[in-house]
Amino acid sequence: MLRLIMLLIGVHHFVIVGSISLCAIAKLFRCNRVLAASLAPTSNGIISRSEYEISKMLYTRSAHYPLKLPVIIRCDLLSVGSSSLQFKCSMHDVQSGECYATVWFLVVLIDANTRTPAPLPENIRSNLLSVISPKPAKFPDIVARQQRVTSLPSCQHEVKVVFSDLDDFGHVNNAAYLRMCLDCAMLSIQNGHLKHFHDDVDQHKASKVSVLYVSEAFVNDILDVHIWEDSHSGNTLHFQVKRSNAVSCYISIEFHQLYDAKL
Repeated sequence: MLRLIMLLIGVHHFVIVGSISLCAIAKLFRCNRVLAASLAPTSNGIISRSEYEISKMLYTRSAHYPLKLPVIIRCDLLSVGSSSLQFKCSMHDVQSGECYATVWFLVVLIDANTRTPAPLPENIRSNLLSVISPKPAKFPDIVARQQRVTSLPSCQHEVKVVFSDLDDFGHVNNAAYLRMCLDCAMLSIQNGHLKHFHDDVDQHKASKVSVLYVSEAFVNDILDVHIWEDSHSGNTLHFQVKRSNAVSCYISIEFHQLYDAKL
């Protein structure tokens, strides 16, 4: 299945350093939630895993078009499970077709009342199986997640969930988790807790992002964000977000090269 959505990258997507932010990229890919909901209207969908790959060219082009940069987001359905859907979305330049970014994501359908997995209605599942992308693709192993959580976090910050962090399903959304983690990373940088990061974290352009969701978080929840640097890569940060001592999600962000001479 293929669907196309045309969007404009504008100044409201920029950070102060003059190019698109990671959180804005996640918001632009929010169409994946709309697509999942349109495919299975009888159930809510929770994104349980996301993997991003972002090219340097997206940051460069967005900086060169300070008013607007037209892009097309292509969405493909890759696989259908008993209660899950796997998608691939890619962002392309309208004129050249060049791919700027790609996100793979897994949506688990849940019952709105019990918040437990709900089976996909058989008639919908049958229809979807007939329109799966002819070239299915597996999730890439972009950044190792749980296996690196054995390292001790270098620092910790507390965040309270507010209403603007929620999506249509009433829980903290993808872009909000990323913003929380980057804000906490900035606090860690200011406090001198990170060895390889010395200035505004938004100056560093994310290359690969891996998100694994474990449990939901809701308004007024107090979240503990644990941050540490990868022991093998100086340009990768890991985050563990906890709610009431239970893990809510793991996030890893690998950046394009930080500094030419400091690593």
